[in-house]
Amino acid sequence: MLPADVLDQYEELDEIAEEYGTSQMLSALLACSDAPEGLSGEVLYGVLGFCYEAVLDGEDVPVYSLEAESDNAWCREAIEFQKQVVSEAFGSSVDDS
Repeated sequence: MLPADVLDQYEELDEIAEEYGTSQMLSALLACSDAPEGLSGEVLYGVLGFCYEAVLDGEDVPVYSLEAESDNAWCREAIEFQKQVVSEAFGSSVDDS
């Protein structure tokens, strides 16, 4: 568990941040730093999800749908990057489905 002062600072920063995606990126950092048993698959899934949500927030995708996200270059790039990182971490390839 993170110290209370760290969580207070997180909340303060989250309140004043103006950049799109800041809240999601802070959540990803908190999830990483507050994983008592390391980055399990479940924690990593959450971290990657927060990071992707930051991209969605920054891109202002009007409707969250597979089609809208597929049409957005940054969303596609984020997904490909995440697939590559996971693939490299596990020493295998992730299919394009």
